Amino acid sequence: MLFFEGSSVVVFGIGAIVNPLEGIWSRSLLPLAYYAAVLVLFLFGVCLLKLSFVVAGNPNRHALAKAVMWATLAPLVLVIALHVLGANQNKSP
Repeated sequence: MLFFEGSSVVVFGIGAIVNPLEGIWSRSLLPLAYYAAVLVLFLFGVCLLKLSFVVAGNPNRHALAKAVMWATLAPLVLVIALHVLGANQNKSP
């Protein structure tokens, strides 16, 4: 499960960098927050991928794996919120 979540988070982070929002440059701090959150999200995904192999070898580390999984939710929600904010900003007349 960790491997699948880590790979999906890494792919989501790469996709957010490759296809950024169109209206992201209209506000001053939005690009900085967006790219910082994507970078943190990408790093959490890489850590989840590495941790999936560590936990597979030692089942006593499941608590660590769960903590990292829950910590991944904060930057993921931030990136999604910034995506929605930027997408809604482009639709206003």
